[in-house]
Amino acid sequence: MTDTAVAAVASPFSIGQVVSRTFSVLGRHFLLFFGLAVLAILPSEFMAFVMQPGAGGLPFFGAAYWATFILSMLVSVIMSVLLSAVLTYGTVMDLSGRQASFGEALGVAVRLFFPLIGLAIISSFGVGFAFLLLIVPGLMLMTAWIVAVPVRVIEGTEVFDTFSRSAELTQGHRWSIFGLLVVYFIIAIVVSLIARPLLVGVSAAHIGGIAPLYFIVDGVIRTFTTVISATGVACLYYELRSSKEGIGPDQLASVFE
Repeated sequence: MTDTAVAAVASPFSIGQVVSRTFSVLGRHFLLFFGLAVLAILPSEFMAFVMQPGAGGLPFFGAAYWATFILSMLVSVIMSVLLSAVLTYGTVMDLSGRQASFGEALGVAVRLFFPLIGLAIISSFGVGFAFLLLIVPGLMLMTAWIVAVPVRVIEGTEVFDTFSRSAELTQGHRWSIFGLLVVYFIIAIVVSLIARPLLVGVSAAHIGGIAPLYFIVDGVIRTFTTVISATGVACLYYELRSSKEGIGPDQLASVFE
């Protein structure tokens, strides 16, 4: 084992480092990451616009409404996982000092499209069912599986093995990770509350349905929060592997060569 690897193993796991790396990466690649997030969020925002009651919208709570609602949720989950995959690529390339390109990032999503869809469906049903049992099991499972997408993208594990690998990496640090999730959700709620008067205002000024501006503002908010969370998960994965296994960013990036 090299001295660099030993130093990486010896360094303790740090949530502060995760947060610091997240915003450092975003600062260097904000336009790329934001553009990718817009592509991921547009389909569900469009469906939400189609579903609105009133002029041009679907009949409220009709069969078409529910079909579109279910499809919208499914599309949202799938696109979120695909975005997490491409931002994992972008984050790893950045941490290794290499340049991430838009085309190469999309190539990652295309190459892993079907495994990632399987990952998204299993994760959603698993966490959703755990939440139905009571809130705590859902939170525990969500924390254990939080780096499942980076695991699949970087390590190429089989779909079911991906979840056990994520649980292995997060073991021993789940309370810290859970605390980070709580802080993120609080910030997301605060941002939503600050933006709500604007959303309500543009809706009230529009007759016959919700104003298109509403969906634009809502989409921008979702894009910001999604970019931060997906980049944060990628940085969390790197921090876990660095602290537990002494893996450096060059070793992670080598899988894309």
